Amino acid sequence: MTAPIAHGYADFNRSSAQSDVIVVQDSSHTSSVTVDYGVIPITNAPFLFVSAFTTTGHVRVSLAFCADAAGTQVIQVFHAAVRQGDSYIQNIPVLGPFVHIFVSPGSVTPFTYGLTVSVAPQLAGPSAYQLEDAFVSQDNVAVGAGLTVTVECPVVMAGPAYWNAFCGAATWFAKVIAIDEFGVTQTIDVVTQQYAVGVPRAIYLPSKHIRFTMSNSSGAGSTFNMFGSRLWYDHG
Repeated sequence: MTAPIAHGYADFNRSSAQSDVIVVQDSSHTSSVTVDYGVIPITNAPFLFVSAFTTTGHVRVSLAFCADAAGTQVIQVFHAAVRQGDSYIQNIPVLGPFVHIFVSPGSVTPFTYGLTVSVAPQLAGPSAYQLEDAFVSQDNVAVGAGLTVTVECPVVMAGPAYWNAFCGAATWFAKVIAIDEFGVTQTIDVVTQQYAVGVPRAIYLPSKHIRFTMSNSSGAGSTFNMFGSRLWYDHG
């Protein structure tokens, strides 16, 4: 790990910092194969802040916490699927004295990405990184008869959330879908015209790209509303 980041303040009077020690900093890296940053000691870290983005291709960012310096005794592995154009921002708890960090390719290569991993003093939610809690907000959006409107969420952040959706059509259905680095989809939740209007639904967002769809299965055009928000609470 590198030396502590210079904050520009005396230690007894410095502002709240996002991190104090950089573990990995790779601002732009292009590859077609897995990039291995090795096994790194992190015995003094309570949490790690992970930030990644892709400009071309899709990747999986992995942090494997280990009990030994060789990285053979794996305790737990965190994965995040970061698709082209997405960014991943997350604080994760440290679960071992060492962490093995590597970035592996998805279905599109070569890939270009940036990655920063640093020590974080506490668990933090979206507002700590100037992110809006709301990850989808659609109001009176038109959807034609027999058509589907798709809304993409480009910020990957695992955690609890809620969402709701409503369409004025006689029959409709809306979905929350997670997509990994290979394009494999996983339906997280589905609502239909039988859904209780205005009642939010609790979901858990995985560390994957999130897609929302609204399908109008009736014979007439209509409009829909959709809203979702993360439920993180910042500590401090």
